[in-house]
Amino acid sequence: MPITDEALFRAPSELAASTGPPLECLSGADALPRKERLLQSEVDEDRLYAAVVQSVSDAIITKTLDGKITGWNRAAERLFGFTAEEALGQSIEIIVPPELCDEIDHLLERSANGEHVNHFETVRRTRDGRLLDVSLSVSPIRARSGESIGAAKIVRDITEQKFTARKFELAVEACPSGILMIDASGTIVLVNAELERQFGYDRSELTGKSVDMLLPMRLHQAHAQHRTKFNDAPSVRAMGAGRDLYGRRKDGSEFPVEIGLNPIKAAGGAMVLATVIDITGRKQAENAVEAQNAQLRRSNAELEQFAYIASHDLQEPLRMVANFTELLQDRYRDQLDERAHKYIGYAVEGAKRMQNLVRDLLAYSRVTSVEKVLKPVDSGAVVAAVIERLSATIVESGTRIHVHPLPVVVSDELELGQVIQNLISNAVKFRSDRAPRIDIAAERKDGMWRFSVADNGIGIDAKFSERIFQMFQRLHERGKFDGSGIGLAIAKKIIERHGGRIWFVSSLGQGTTFFFTLPAQDRDQ
Repeated sequence: MPITDEALFRAPSELAASTGPPLECLSGADALPRKERLLQSEVDEDRLYAAVVQSVSDAIITKTLDGKITGWNRAAERLFGFTAEEALGQSIEIIVPPELCDEIDHLLERSANGEHVNHFETVRRTRDGRLLDVSLSVSPIRARSGESIGAAKIVRDITEQKFTARKFELAVEACPSGILMIDASGTIVLVNAELERQFGYDRSELTGKSVDMLLPMRLHQAHAQHRTKFNDAPSVRAMGAGRDLYGRRKDGSEFPVEIGLNPIKAAGGAMVLATVIDITGRKQAENAVEAQNAQLRRSNAELEQFAYIASHDLQEPLRMVANFTELLQDRYRDQLDERAHKYIGYAVEGAKRMQNLVRDLLAYSRVTSVEKVLKPVDSGAVVAAVIERLSATIVESGTRIHVHPLPVVVSDELELGQVIQNLISNAVKFRSDRAPRIDIAAERKDGMWRFSVADNGIGIDAKFSERIFQMFQRLHERGKFDGSGIGLAIAKKIIERHGGRIWFVSSLGQGTTFFFTLPAQDRDQ
């Protein structure tokens, strides 16, 4: 039954007063004739629709075909700020911005032709001048004859929805990464400005096209297979983990990319949101670093080889210098004066010191040039063997050594022995007036064993924390303590080759504790 806008917007109390009690309240002798019952039924239905119209949350407005407002529900009052009394009889232009008045004629013309308009998004104006984003659904109002006599429209405020959408759009457009949305078939449905810049396309050239146009031709077949696998088990992840990915620009050039994938459930079906980062700069930097590292590795290898060869080949001439100088002193002892003997002594001492330096340099070169196979080693047994080798020095100096239980570590047995021997020897060498005491222990920490070798010797100034591990660095004048100053440099190189580090803490006059770390046997467990 056609419903007039007058019936729709009449107050329920008015309807009740004009029609009397509802039909179902009458029975027996009070029953109305058939025509009156039909009229009562129509009035009751009108009352029901009017109540619905007044209670809905969307604004409902009716108007004549010339734009005069004939109906205005409570939601319309709340939305636009005009009361029903103020709006009824007025032109619909009171809520339309001047620049959009042409929309009215277009919508009314469609209503006059009996057309329905659904979800037409536009802008409307409130009584205080605020502009609202709204969605209109417009339907023709027909007389009982079927003729279109007006229009009824539902107005929904979508300002917040549009604001949220705009925020999302702004965020997508401002994102420094390229953003690309594709459907399950691989068709592009959305791109942002950065992706346009990266690939050199306008978005109109991309939307609705296959994502394969952004890939090198050689990758199309494999990409189709990867896309199928992803659609079967979508998840948030990086694309192409473990392999290099490349994009193809409009001009055909390629560039390295990093891609993140994020599956999205949308009303139109499953979608994939991809972020695309141009990593050309990063790749160039990585390649430059790798090239520099390769050059450094070659240079280091050459230097190590040179040091090894030079150290080895210098041994013989130095030995000849020392030996023949000593022979010269012995054979012509009676013919040389005291000054000559003194000079010869200096020459012999210098040659022997040079021999020691070359020998130590050769030892350092062996550490850096010879690859070692690391395996589980009982560090307690290594320490015991070192103490046995140094037993004469330990007894002579009155040194007491306390060794705590020590673990099995992943190491080279000979090199670990070098480190331990160097630290024990230094503790004995740089002792104070007190009898030397050395404490050797280890504790597990973060998948590594941290060893400590503590003594009660003369101590080391903290300002020498870096210098002490450099080659041929001595903290005391020559002659006071023997040695070339390369032992700790060798120890540092060995520990670093094992994947650990070495350092110390010390107090002058109180003693020093050296620490170093080594991988545990079960590090990966």
